[in-house]
Amino acid sequence: EVVGPLAASEDRLVVPVKGELRVLDAPTGAVAWTDRAGPLTAPPLVHAEFLLVASAEQVICYRVADGVRVWSREIGTVEQRPAVDGTRVYVPAVDGRVIALELATGEPAWEREVGIKPTEPLVYGGRVFVGAAAKRFCSLKAPSGEVDWCFRVGAAVVGRPVADDAHVYYVAFDNLLRAHDRKNGAFRWKKDLRYRP
Repeated sequence: EVVGPLAASEDRLVVPVKGELRVLDAPTGAVAWTDRAGPLTAPPLVHAEFLLVASAEQVICYRVADGVRVWSREIGTVEQRPAVDGTRVYVPAVDGRVIALELATGEPAWEREVGIKPTEPLVYGGRVFVGAAAKRFCSLKAPSGEVDWCFRVGAAVVGRPVADDAHVYYVAFDNLLRAHDRKNGAFRWKKDLRYRP
């Protein structure tokens, strides 16, 4: 029984099944390796040679090719997929923290409070963009975690933000799509979606 979203690399397919994490050889479908990581609380993420999963209040990093556990870190419950950029992974913990960990070792680089139940973060242009159920949307400086800017929103922010060269975009449960200047946070526009995102 498949119990969550899949993840893939060029030659591996990650399948969370009831009771274990199963990784298949993508070309053949043969089982490459398995691990009893416990029930996953967030979608798995493959980045380069690493597989990141959240289970039992910890983030576990595997080598995706052979299942070797590279590191694990207790950080609390994680319900949204982390984001990876360069040598760091940015993890949104349900208690409201975004934690930056070194991808190779799991060592913490920084953590920042953004509000309860942060969304899946977006790392773009040296910043970490993240919303929260606490009705906030923030831009953090990726190297240090320092708050670049934060904006109060009329409802819980949901989903992963997206960005282009000029703007960052996100939606909230007030059924609005919003755009901010990506660099200084200036509010640019909002659009009624006419439905709940």
